[in-house]
Amino acid sequence: MYKPAPCRPKKTAIVRSRSGCSACRTRRVKCDEKKPGCGLCVRLGKVCRPATLTLKFRMVFPEARPLSSTESDSESRTMQSLASAGESDTIPQSVESPQETSLFFERALVMSERTMVDEAYYYHHWKGHCVHALGELFRSFEILSARRESFKSALLALSACNLSRLSPEKSLRVSKSGSMILGPRNDHLRRSQEYYGSAILKIVATVQQDSESQPCLMLCTLILLCYHESAMGNFSAFKVHSEAILRLVNVNLQKLVRDPLGQNLIAAWLLSRYHNWWLRTYFSTFSYQRSQQCLSPSPQICLLLRTTGAHRTIVNAILCESHRLNVIAMLCLWSEQDREHIRPMSFDRLIVLLNSESRKLDDWHLNLSPHEMPAQKLCYAGSRKLSGPILQALSTDGPLLFHTLESAVNYAYYATARIMQCTSILDDLRKSSNRNGPIRPGLTEDTSLLDKDDETIMYWMSILVRIVAGLVKTELLCRNIYSIGVTNLLLICMMRCRDALTGRWIHDWIKEWTLHSPAEEGSFPVMQALVVVDLINRLRASRKDTLAVGLPHDDGGGEGKYFSYDSQKLHTIVLRGQCRDTGRLFSDTISLETCRMYNTT
Repeated sequence: MYKPAPCRPKKTAIVRSRSGCSACRTRRVKCDEKKPGCGLCVRLGKVCRPATLTLKFRMVFPEARPLSSTESDSESRTMQSLASAGESDTIPQSVESPQETSLFFERALVMSERTMVDEAYYYHHWKGHCVHALGELFRSFEILSARRESFKSALLALSACNLSRLSPEKSLRVSKSGSMILGPRNDHLRRSQEYYGSAILKIVATVQQDSESQPCLMLCTLILLCYHESAMGNFSAFKVHSEAILRLVNVNLQKLVRDPLGQNLIAAWLLSRYHNWWLRTYFSTFSYQRSQQCLSPSPQICLLLRTTGAHRTIVNAILCESHRLNVIAMLCLWSEQDREHIRPMSFDRLIVLLNSESRKLDDWHLNLSPHEMPAQKLCYAGSRKLSGPILQALSTDGPLLFHTLESAVNYAYYATARIMQCTSILDDLRKSSNRNGPIRPGLTEDTSLLDKDDETIMYWMSILVRIVAGLVKTELLCRNIYSIGVTNLLLICMMRCRDALTGRWIHDWIKEWTLHSPAEEGSFPVMQALVVVDLINRLRASRKDTLAVGLPHDDGGGEGKYFSYDSQKLHTIVLRGQCRDTGRLFSDTISLETCRMYNTT
């Protein structure tokens, strides 16, 4: 009766796609995606470029719950009252309905409560842990958090950073052995970065609004950021903050010197500089170690430090400068290329400077109070000779105890500086180098002397070992964070002491840190120190004494410790030292992956 209905024709012949070229997406038209150019671009005479997709992050919240009639009426009355009071401009433009308005205020209230809880939590951790690690000076800084928001954010950032590093968790990375790698706790680390960014923004706003702001408040904030960057191994950011502090101190030096708080802040800043310098030096190339400039503060700053009684800052300055001079004098004996970095006849000048640092250390020790001295009475080098090996002194006299942990660590710095200032080993190496040439050192006249340590080095090494034996590791782990670690002291001192038993004792003491998590002391990864100490002991067993440790290539200090406890990925290290049997100076490059050694000299 009726014919079948005709087929429905196609609406259009448009190619359906979700991509297309950039020109079609800009004009909001469909693209036929022909190659090498679509139809629209060919007609317009344009170059057809593919569209680049960008990732956009956004906050996604659950849908708003339906409101009852009474709640809807109350929300409507609230909106009307706000509009009549002229406060409608405070409502975001995206809020268009009572339901969305209620959800907006609920979210704001929840976020505000969560922020307050987090701040209280991190502030409590600051008072309970960070203040003890930074020193009693920062206890008086708590009142500043209410006066400057930038300081408050920096304080919370450092507290969250400290908590993340004290609470390790398994990361997504896997080691070559197949085991999970521990990393800082991610949620605390994320909050730390948020507070850190907030502090930077508030500092910029403060500088733009008030160029004559109080220097002490700004100095407090920048110092906390310096401590934060040292803990995270971000040396470039530390340099930026440190240069800003240096400019601030130079401009307001007279004002800061007259203010007791300003004096203490300068001491705290210098302490962070020396700590960061030590972390950057270990590990670095020999060229970097030779190129370091003088670390001693100016005479005016030295007088300020003595006036305020900043004993730890003073002994750190002497220790770092003595270490710098000792290493430069040691490295200049290897090759003519190394000698180019040192002026002619400057070796004697280095010895003179080391003796000058020794006199400074004498003055520092004379100014110590009885409360800062060891509980046992010591017989100093020169009044008696050390009888027997170093460990025999430990077993006979026992650990060296102090009234406080800070006093014990300060005295460990003191003993290490004494070892670095001992010039007898430098004189012996120079005689060997001059006799046999800097390129290929040969035999000494009496190689039996190479088996013996200098009595002064032996004595101060025994003092250091006794101090370390009396330390409580759990207390050291929590409180010695923002200063040079004891592990670093043992590492450099065992390169000046040839006693094999002491080297094994140091290895066992450091290995016990692996039982603690995190394996970090003085913001330095203990596992890396353990690897280097093990290599030094292995070379010593083959009658090779290591005198310096470096890297073949400079890595700028590593990639930072945001997701791990080690900033550097050590694959190859260079060890320089002297053979006991022949007296030759050697330079060995060691692959940590294969542990195969080949001589590069």
